[in-house]
Amino acid sequence: MLEMKVYVALGAYIGTWIVLVFLIVYFVRRSRPNAYHFVDPKIIAQTKRELNTGRIARHNEFIATELAELRRGKKLPVLDVWKFDTQMIHRNSYFSRIVHIALDPQKKEMELLIRLPAIKTAGAEELYFSKVQLYSRIGDFLIHSAADPRLDAYKEFFTVMYIECDVLREDERGYDIPVPVFSMELPAERLWELTAFTQYQQVALDRIADIRFLEGGRIEPHRIMIT
Repeated sequence: MLEMKVYVALGAYIGTWIVLVFLIVYFVRRSRPNAYHFVDPKIIAQTKRELNTGRIARHNEFIATELAELRRGKKLPVLDVWKFDTQMIHRNSYFSRIVHIALDPQKKEMELLIRLPAIKTAGAEELYFSKVQLYSRIGDFLIHSAADPRLDAYKEFFTVMYIECDVLREDERGYDIPVPVFSMELPAERLWELTAFTQYQQVALDRIADIRFLEGGRIEPHRIMIT
């Protein structure tokens, strides 16, 4: 009789665990997404179109507001998208190094500040920049800038572009401070001429712009850019 009670209790115990396992599996499967659910590709495509339409609408509203402020004569930062556009950065890494880009419609000026990486010479802790290499990168940067249709919206607001390149250098207190090493004054009409160039063509910067460069030494920039 005792053995029968043990078997009954053991059966009940095992049965309870079987039921619990079944319930656990059931609810876990209910909580997981079904990998075999079918989603109509047309619905996906429509959703993407709606998202893109929303993005475009918000972007157009932003640009319209920005242009209105510029027409009122307000100095504004513009084209922040250049800093994060992976395609532009792939073409020229200087786009990711833009620190400041702004338009002053009253002065008809665009100012652009690029922070260059520090390049150290082989035998000393001095910063050095190859003139040929730097001019080539800046020229390529200008070609891609001029070719970007997003710049067209701002043509009416500037007749000259100022580009400054600086580097961070340690001062006597041990703090990194920006030091201007390159400055350029470029008439806007010269910039638009570069739309006929390809990325494989070299731009003779000395012929189209006024340049200040001392092989990586400190220079006096054309404009003081407040960032």
